[in-house]
Amino acid sequence: FKLRMDVGSRSERLTIVVFGASGDLAKKKTYPALFELYTNRRLGAKTLICGYARSKKTDESFRAQIRPYLKGTVESVDQFLSICVYRVGQYHLPKDLAAALGSLGEQTSSSRKENRMFYMAIPPSRFHVVGKIVKERGLTTKGWNRVVVEKPFGKDLESYQKLSLGLKRLFREHQLYRIDHYLGKTGVRRISAYKQRYS
Repeated sequence: FKLRMDVGSRSERLTIVVFGASGDLAKKKTYPALFELYTNRRLGAKTLICGYARSKKTDESFRAQIRPYLKGTVESVDQFLSICVYRVGQYHLPKDLAAALGSLGEQTSSSRKENRMFYMAIPPSRFHVVGKIVKERGLTTKGWNRVVVEKPFGKDLESYQKLSLGLKRLFREHQLYRIDHYLGKTGVRRISAYKQRYS
């Protein structure tokens, strides 16, 4: 899928919600990747990035946490951080998730068109409960919706099918994107070891 928007449009908004925003992977990989999209003008002029996690942080303390991992000019980093906000809550409490997602509508209600992407950098055991609240309270009716699930997606075929079926009951297949950052890890290590041995 494409995150690209028409940067000249003043009425179209992109809202990205990062679940698990206080985690190590988010600060080292997810937010730097979003920053790169931002600096390359691949995100629209009206983009909001909302991080959600259990750690108690303010917008300011969260921005301070991810700042060291953003490689760019002071001005570009400051501009990017100005579109990043943070919401704290538990994943097993629907009221926390609903409150965070409900606040997005207050910030984007004036937009004629809005697209939303929900990035789940959380344990697979939380996919369904978070996905259920996203469907009930977070989806936009004024544009497209995308749900990215990012973690080891099950430990075997049975657990994969269980996770996949649960998400398919909530979202259409074209809305779902699965990323397994451990996929092929063993194979890559073997190739690297082989190259080192015979180089």
